Amino acid sequence: MTTVIIDYGSGNLRSAEKAFERASTGIPGAEVKVSADPGDVMAASRIVLPGVGAFRDCRDGLSAIPGMWEALEDQVSNRAKPFLGICVGMQLMATTGLEHGETPGFDWIPGKVV
Repeated sequence: MTTVIIDYGSGNLRSAEKAFERASTGIPGAEVKVSADPGDVMAASRIVLPGVGAFRDCRDGLSAIPGMWEALEDQVSNRAKPFLGICVGMQLMATTGLEHGETPGFDWIPGKVV
């Protein structure tokens, strides 16, 4: 049972990693992994997307990793894999972000982030 925290250059990864490690203490087979590899996202049991900064910057950071946006779409939207967005990671679930211009999100939750 692996929880993958996505590393795309945004978010307090170490803090998130330590929190999830502590929460999974005593759970047999639980593993927490920080990764920028879409293959790890595909293989994960659960996905965490942290984010700090502007909506557009976080979207650009994810899009800069070949296959990451598509892996998230497939695993979360199509396969209903458990997902937690933290800060801007949560905002990216919306249809659109308006910070620094209109930027498309995942559109998992209809709406605009203003």
